[in-house]
Amino acid sequence: MHRPRLAVTGAILSILFVGCAQSHEHVATGTPAAANRPASESPATTAVTAPPTSAAPTTTAAVDPVADNAQAPTVHHAATTTTTAPLPPATITVKFQPHDGETATATLVELGTTQSLADGSTVFRDLPAGTYTVQIDEVFPTTQSGDTGIGAADTTRSHPIAVQDGDNAVVSCDASDCTGIS
Repeated sequence: MHRPRLAVTGAILSILFVGCAQSHEHVATGTPAAANRPASESPATTAVTAPPTSAAPTTTAAVDPVADNAQAPTVHHAATTTTTAPLPPATITVKFQPHDGETATATLVELGTTQSLADGSTVFRDLPAGTYTVQIDEVFPTTQSGDTGIGAADTTRSHPIAVQDGDNAVVSCDASDCTGIS
């Protein structure tokens, strides 16, 4: 008489253990059990009633798998938006001091823009990003030495320089060469 009850009790307990293990499978896998099932298969509540094994009837409380698998609320941080002002256009400052009596000009070859270097420097402003060739043209005047005239001479030096928005590049030239820093 006790053997059939033990067999029934063992079967019920094994069903409860399997059900309990399935409802807590998120502990082993890291994902909620309800997330592994389509919504149509997930029951809202499950009630299991065991047959009495003793004189007092025993029932288990209804289990809500959604509440059982509840996770901590997700905290969403407000996105930090950093607005940066656009960089100003680039500038190139050209420095060259012409010798006494000479005239000198600086040209950005790509733009065809020429400016005087009479004061020893000039600034090309509002340049879009790119590579520019700075060309220095130095003109020596015609001079006289006694009865002999020495003709005018023209010397040209050039130096490429790359600039990006916001750059303030400097090209410095002397009697033999030009160097640039951007």
